[in-house]
Amino acid sequence: MTPETAPRTTRTYRQRSSQTLAWLFLIAAAVMVVSLLRAWGDNPEPLFLAWLVLGMASAWVVFLRPAVVLDQQGVTLRNLVRNVSIPWPVLSDVEFRWNVRVFAGERGYTAWAVSSQIERPKVSAGGLIGFAGGASSRLGRISALDTEGAPAPGGAKVTSRYVAELIEQTRAEYVAAVADGEISPVADARVRVRWAVPAIVALAVPAVAIVALTVL
Repeated sequence: MTPETAPRTTRTYRQRSSQTLAWLFLIAAAVMVVSLLRAWGDNPEPLFLAWLVLGMASAWVVFLRPAVVLDQQGVTLRNLVRNVSIPWPVLSDVEFRWNVRVFAGERGYTAWAVSSQIERPKVSAGGLIGFAGGASSRLGRISALDTEGAPAPGGAKVTSRYVAELIEQTRAEYVAAVADGEISPVADARVRVRWAVPAIVALAVPAVAIVALTVL
């Protein structure tokens, strides 16, 4: 397989402990929104509706959007209102004491999505590029599937230690794959920090509506 035709895969990791509560809140809030809209003609409550929408947006931004995303290019930390993309060539270290913290040189970037929980044995299922295979099979098992919220193998919890070890293992496989000529090196390898515009808009619109309705 040549570097130009090598498939790409993405794995997205997040902890599920807080997501259940967030989804329960979103469902309850959605039911209330529907109830408000049905009774709008007789009893409009725009301020209450704005607060509900802000609560729903906050639940998504704080509990559902954050994730650690691994692909063939590097690591992306999807935090509250910004995304930090760290290519494999500039990734220098990973810590997992409280949260996953990825370093590019001396600069560290913390992942909001994955915190320290119960420790688990070291990763044995492989990363994105290798999946515990040799150099010849390193890319052979990559799928183009985007696995959203990929669980740890065997149903284990997604902890900061698990994700940190997977990041280190996948980076090692990237280095080996580049050395063997199986993939092309990442071009323009530098850290990119971008604002998450959808998250900002989702929070700003109902917040502005609340301020406007309160003042008027």
